[in-house]
Amino acid sequence: MKEDFLPRKVKYERDREIFKDRNSFSKTDTVATFMRLKEDHMQNGQLKPAYNLQIATSGRFVLHYDIFPNPTDTRTLVPFLKFFSNLDLFKYIVADTGYGSETNYQAVIDKFEKIPLIPYGTYQKEQNRKYKRDPQNINNWTYHDKDDYYTDPDGVVFKFQRYSSRVDNMRLNEILKST
Repeated sequence: MKEDFLPRKVKYERDREIFKDRNSFSKTDTVATFMRLKEDHMQNGQLKPAYNLQIATSGRFVLHYDIFPNPTDTRTLVPFLKFFSNLDLFKYIVADTGYGSETNYQAVIDKFEKIPLIPYGTYQKEQNRKYKRDPQNINNWTYHDKDDYYTDPDGVVFKFQRYSSRVDNMRLNEILKST
């Protein structure tokens, strides 16, 4: 027990401290997180230790930059904006679809008091004709207001069953910190 379990327990506790709210870390660079990178000629995703660099620009000038260990831009926007000192100079927060999430929209509006110009993930897909005519798209289904149900093009009826909500890890951490 002393030679096997106790050293492993100490190692697991040290690793848990390094992990914090991440899901991985590199043994050689514990601040780096494993991220899927597209760097080979076939554009295959490779899991490698890396950092997520964020840059704020205006008129081709770099105004602010920071490096984050989290692999997704969705969870990087709010911490990045917290440390942006010149945010008062701007009315809009402009970002690509990688930053589009309900948590980010709400934070930009409520916390930073700015207007988000961030398209949601399926915005580009929804603009094409194929998507607009797709029978699987709920916007192409018939809604029956009186009885509150949808009918798809095949005649299948879809009735409301329940409300549900999902809390991602970033939002969960914020909730836990505020309690």
